Amino acid sequence: MIIEEKSSNQKRNVIVHGLQGTGKTTSVIHFTKHKNFSYLKIISPDNMVGMTDSEKIRNMSKIF
Repeated sequence: MIIEEKSSNQKRNVIVHGLQGTGKTTSVIHFTKHKNFSYLKIISPDNMVGMTDSEKIRNMSKIF
């Protein structure tokens, strides 16, 4: 899961990694709500099903 924050001239990314079902998504949503992020984009492996390795790399490169 990747958290992406965009403000006027800044862009910050955070990678959250862990076992399935441990509350990563809930924690991220709670954190971003309390820190007043203006933008949140969550990317999970489910978003990349069916992509080739090169497509996954290209997609991840755009994010970072």
